[in-house]
Amino acid sequence: MAAIVDADEPAPDEQGLVLFFTGLSGSGKSTLARALMDRVLEQGVRSVTSLDGDVVRRNLSAGLTFSKADRETNIRRIGWVAAEIARHGGLAICSPIAPFAETRADVRAMVEEAGGAFFLVHVATPLEECERRDRKGLYAKARRGEIPEFTGISSPYEEPEDAAVRVDTTGRSIDEALDDVLDALQEAGHLDLRSTLPEVEEGRRPEPEVEEGRRPEPEVEEGRSPQPEVEEGRSPQPEVEEGRRPVTKPQDPIHVLFVCTANICRSPFLEQTARALAGDAHITFASAGTHGFDSHPMDEVMAATLEPADADFRSQPLTRAVVESADLILTAESSHRTFVLEEHPAAWRKVFTLGQFCRAVEATPNLHGRALIESAGQRRTAPLPQDDIADPYRRGAAAAETAAGRMTAMVRGIVRALTEEN
Repeated sequence: MAAIVDADEPAPDEQGLVLFFTGLSGSGKSTLARALMDRVLEQGVRSVTSLDGDVVRRNLSAGLTFSKADRETNIRRIGWVAAEIARHGGLAICSPIAPFAETRADVRAMVEEAGGAFFLVHVATPLEECERRDRKGLYAKARRGEIPEFTGISSPYEEPEDAAVRVDTTGRSIDEALDDVLDALQEAGHLDLRSTLPEVEEGRRPEPEVEEGRRPEPEVEEGRSPQPEVEEGRSPQPEVEEGRRPVTKPQDPIHVLFVCTANICRSPFLEQTARALAGDAHITFASAGTHGFDSHPMDEVMAATLEPADADFRSQPLTRAVVESADLILTAESSHRTFVLEEHPAAWRKVFTLGQFCRAVEATPNLHGRALIESAGQRRTAPLPQDDIADPYRRGAAAAETAAGRMTAMVRGIVRALTEEN
């Protein structure tokens, strides 16, 4: 009888859980949701599924418009999927705009009827701050009437009165804002994500945790400033599936993937430069684009910075197979890293910006090769805005030379660290 009662009324930390972030476009909800997902994955305490508003729009609701009725349908679809995840004891993290109180209430009801807990996070960043952050000009277009029914401008956002926690991200770092959510989750008894991963001693390879009495299992490699979302009047992007790389043998060469936008400028430069620097070392390189062309040659202006450029190079889009094949993925910008993680969350331990991984190299000078990659995946310092390599495409020879010089300096240290022996 006790077992039946426990199954019907599990403890909060054993119950299926839906974390639902809501707020204006550019408020920081997707950034906070990703940061929280990273923390859950780091701790390894729960299975977790991301239902980001932009990704769901592309894959589950591609045929819907941004009318009030279609927005409500989109949110109810997210709610149904999240409720099913909670029904089976999983954790779903959702981050749509979800502007209407009635629809949010419908999602709460679906989750609770499925036996899950619904935890509503209102990312209450003011409209003025969201507009200030809008580098793509979506709010300005909405004010000019070019984007109809834009939340906060020509369509209302109904602030929730039933949020478990309210977070204003204005003037705060991601970690500072996330602390509000972590505190509320802990107080509610749902999740305790305050404990930290064990520190990895410099010069040592991180060891997997092993339960007492069990032999270690083979390891499987897995592979932010807020931005306004695709939800408001932008075109959907193609579907990309997620996946994991199979266990590699120690004798396999390390495979490094460089990623930029179109795979005709920065990432092919990085690929070819790294290959030249590595020489005959036991390492391979490739590149791909988040919105890449298929089989296009390298941009001529950027190719002119290489001596010589590979005339046979052809671009490729980022696909599941390309992500799975990589041991390490290095991106030109934080936005590329975000794209990879949204589409391939299982790759989270092997995706870094170029600058982010440079700092990992500097922090662990005695680590090399796979040990360095694993240590970086454990430490995972946050990417910084100054890490981004500005896109030189169609900006002339001077911009290409500047980007080439910066990328060469960064990739030289990375290749040296990956190819040296411990």
